[in-house]
Amino acid sequence: MAAKNKPKSRPASTRPIPDIREIFAVHVQTNELKSRMEMTDIVNRRRMRHAHMVNINRQIMLDGMRADFLKVDRISTKVVETVRCAKQVQEKRYTLTGDVLSVDPKGQTANIKGDKIEGWMEAMTMEYPVKDKSEFAKLSVGDRISATVFVNDVNYHIGDIKVTGKAK
Repeated sequence: MAAKNKPKSRPASTRPIPDIREIFAVHVQTNELKSRMEMTDIVNRRRMRHAHMVNINRQIMLDGMRADFLKVDRISTKVVETVRCAKQVQEKRYTLTGDVLSVDPKGQTANIKGDKIEGWMEAMTMEYPVKDKSEFAKLSVGDRISATVFVNDVNYHIGDIKVTGKAK
């Protein structure tokens, strides 16, 4: 199976020879953030095309050097044009009140028997993700809470959690 997926090599005479002055490669581990900032400064100052490549090995580099860079540029340009025209999804916010039935520390979620959420859904019991650890720490089984539900397209989570008393 690996032989089927292996890229075909072109004869050496048709491979483009990279200009070493146009390649800037870095392998950093210690103080990586500082090194990335220095690299980005060099890249920006010299107005070089660049990309962050993780887990690159010799074969991937050789395959990449054989790429049709004009085609890559055309595809990249189309992606940029598409993104510039993309509709921005606005996050919606709703007020949730309900009773905490269970919490899952590993998944950082809470099962909440929620009251009707005006403009979003009828009363129901469901699992709500909680992104912020300090917000999640506020939740205990048996608490009555109010919170904000942050909805972005099909994704949602709760925050701004306030314990208002004991469950009904």
